Amino acid sequence: EKSSHGDIYQNTFGINSYVEMSNSDNIRVRENQFNTYLVSYYGTSNTIEKNTFVLPNPKGRTSGSIALQYGSHNIVRNNNIDGGAKGIFEDDNGVDDGIVIIDEHDDTVDSNFIKNVWDCGIETDGIITNTVFNSNSSTNSGLCGIGAWYHSSWLNNTVSNNTFENTEQPFLFFRSYGFRPVGFDNKKLMPADTVAYFKGNTFSKNTFKNPRSTSHYQYYINIGLPSTLSEIPGERMPTESDFVTGNNIFSGNNLGPLTPLSFSPATIVVDGGGNICPAGADTNFPLRCN
Repeated sequence: EKSSHGDIYQNTFGINSYVEMSNSDNIRVRENQFNTYLVSYYGTSNTIEKNTFVLPNPKGRTSGSIALQYGSHNIVRNNNIDGGAKGIFEDDNGVDDGIVIIDEHDDTVDSNFIKNVWDCGIETDGIITNTVFNSNSSTNSGLCGIGAWYHSSWLNNTVSNNTFENTEQPFLFFRSYGFRPVGFDNKKLMPADTVAYFKGNTFSKNTFKNPRSTSHYQYYINIGLPSTLSEIPGERMPTESDFVTGNNIFSGNNLGPLTPLSFSPATIVVDGGGNICPAGADTNFPLRCN
């Protein structure tokens, strides 16, 4: 806790251990072998790169091999993650998601290779702004390539040049739960939720390969009112006027031949051209499909 300008280099962390950083900045975690998970709370300008994460003989649910929460300007790059799951959504043994980003801003998630998770390759929770997800590869995930729903709010993020393979859909975004009060986090530092964004995000040159033919959810992005609140005291249900959406550009994506396509409302998406989509999309579908 409260470490600065350190280097965690070429270590092996066993299955009965874990690595947790809190209130730390400019820590470099590189070229380590993790048979467990790594989590950073309230971290700034930390770099996690060129590590190998393998969870051997997993039993029970683990939220993510790498998790960042309540921080900013962090980099997760060139990590190799094997979650040890079967890649089946109903079978929740192994790692839930390869990388989890929660209430962070100005992060970079770049060139990571993720496989064998039971939910999504990358998942975000809470408010995510000005973050780049670039050139990541995710294969054999039970539900999606990249997704967000718990208290989800996305503003000015970039999802580009990623490859999602052997999953049900490349993107899955919707809103679960309401607006959290001020100080909802452990240190009572986070501001209250006042707006739910899905605005100004860019999805470009992503590729969806070898899609599974069935899907739990019949849409990519459905931004609307949640149906329930979480267990956070003081959380309130948002109204339609609390949602700010639009100008989310989709360009040059190969969205696969079998994916059920839907955006709701359709006006949240801007067609940037060059997208490859399945035939027979809804007549109100906002993208021109090549």
